[in-house]
Amino acid sequence: MRYLLLFLTLFTFFNVTKAQQADTAAWCPPAATWVYSVSAWGPDSYLKYTYEKDTLLLNQAVKKIALSFLQYYSVSPILGRTENHLGYEYEYMSNDSLYFYDPTSNSFILKFDFNATVGDSLIVRNPRSTCNGNSNFPDQDTLYIDSISAEISGQIAFERYNLSSGNYTSFYFSRVIKNIGSADGFHPEISRLACSSSLATYGEFYEGFAFYQDSVRGRLFAPPYFSDSLANNIISSIFRTESGISAAKEVRVFPNPAQDELWLDIALNGALNLSIYNLAGQEVRHFQLHQNHFSIRDLPKGMYILHLRTDDQQFYQTKFVKL
Repeated sequence: MRYLLLFLTLFTFFNVTKAQQADTAAWCPPAATWVYSVSAWGPDSYLKYTYEKDTLLLNQAVKKIALSFLQYYSVSPILGRTENHLGYEYEYMSNDSLYFYDPTSNSFILKFDFNATVGDSLIVRNPRSTCNGNSNFPDQDTLYIDSISAEISGQIAFERYNLSSGNYTSFYFSRVIKNIGSADGFHPEISRLACSSSLATYGEFYEGFAFYQDSVRGRLFAPPYFSDSLANNIISSIFRTESGISAAKEVRVFPNPAQDELWLDIALNGALNLSIYNLAGQEVRHFQLHQNHFSIRDLPKGMYILHLRTDDQQFYQTKFVKL
């Protein structure tokens, strides 16, 4: 019996360890999307940030991220839903430090250092945030890494930075997930002690992280206070595009893994727009396809993410391995 109990203990330990794998994916891979709920009177409101493509800004390779504002009056995606495009954000990662573009100074500003350790301090800035009527409101604050703990979402274990800013004089991130982002807002938040909600012009109205998804990790961080059915309805509404295009569907490719050629299990009705990304989120190939197969001989060995768009605006995605 003693040996049986030991075996069951070890079996449980190894299965739990296996079930919760450490996150190793890069920041902002293909289809990366951050959604923050917004506190406001009236209908439910959200800010959605969606990675679109790689580009250059100030001679720096950056991720172009579209920002839109969503409101809807029902968890049903067909009732009273609106989505308005607000503009773009431009960000990049360098040596585990994340930077965002500030149009007011036409420069890049440090957003967070994912290599920080407990006891480190970090100066954060957001010149776009202010309190109306307060011309002396500072555009920066000092954050302190109080502790680093685990954040479990699905079967993935993330590193979580728990932060404070002393007196919360201007800005704060209270919780930041490594290679994902802040649970308070896409950019450093105005402290609720810095000015009243009626005076804040940026950031004060966020309730917090609602959802995140990308093509590598899948969908993560659904709020625990939602039932599964309610969360699925809200997610379906948020990730539906303005024109009603559905989210990307899974498509089968074979053989997988493959050395020379991939075949698509899809009916062709015109040309396919095909993009291939590596796990760092970089687009390595983009072309139009008029048949159900294509060569991958020129790709280095590794795992890739395949995105397809048909002429009738249907989206498909999958992963494959090049041997």
